[in-house]
Amino acid sequence: MADPTVQPAGADGEQVRVRGATRQSYCMNCGADRSGSYCSACGQQYLDRPLTFGHLVRAFISRVFDLDQGLLYTIRRLAVDPGSVARAYVKGRQKPYVGPLAFMVVATAVFIGSFELVADSMRSIFEAQGQSAADPAVVDAMDDYVKPYAALLFTVSVLPVAWVQQRVFRSVADYTFAETLIMVLYCAGQATLYTGILQLVIMVAVPSLTGILIVQGSTLLIFPIIAHGAYGFYRKRWKDVWLTFAISFTVYMVALVAVIVAVIVLVAWLNGAGAA
Repeated sequence: MADPTVQPAGADGEQVRVRGATRQSYCMNCGADRSGSYCSACGQQYLDRPLTFGHLVRAFISRVFDLDQGLLYTIRRLAVDPGSVARAYVKGRQKPYVGPLAFMVVATAVFIGSFELVADSMRSIFEAQGQSAADPAVVDAMDDYVKPYAALLFTVSVLPVAWVQQRVFRSVADYTFAETLIMVLYCAGQATLYTGILQLVIMVAVPSLTGILIVQGSTLLIFPIIAHGAYGFYRKRWKDVWLTFAISFTVYMVALVAVIVAVIVLVAWLNGAGAA
């Protein structure tokens, strides 16, 4: 089957001028005959006129801020019942939601962005408190090691959580490792998003050492959120919630420490190799 996006040659053998979008009589995505404004086979919208900058902006706003599907809808549903979102996604209802990996990337970007805005304030607070030189170095370590690898760091750290979770609950749920990982990623992404927002709000409202401690404590939200996710993802029993909390806390902390140490060692080795 010829590629419908390729413009055919003219009668004299010369290539005709390439054009953008024109009225379509069939779907450019799957080739199905046209019926209405959307393809009945794959759901893609037909384009009957050239794309404009306004179209790009409207498409972005529609996808991100649509309350019936998209990013805000995903965040809202995850705040209410993360387990049901993951369960629906695994069962095949995926169109209304941002995918788990994409959501994790977005949440990590929010976290990194908020850290960029408050990093100087954190350093100033440490110095004003007269703390040892090692304390401001914590912020510098975030800049040097954690921030550049945040998405990888957070994602890799939840892999063992999903694996242990899947093994423990395999007697009551026929979820694969990947399906269990979807639930854990959604919950971890939501927790990362909360931490990023709280980090910015608290450091603006309470720019103090207490504020920094509150921000650091907010990272622990990941454990109750994963536990909450287990309630809707499995059998809706409180036993599953407490068991998941224990699993996620133990495994995640061990994995996070291991990944941080590995990243620091790797970066130190790369810096040493570069210097040599």
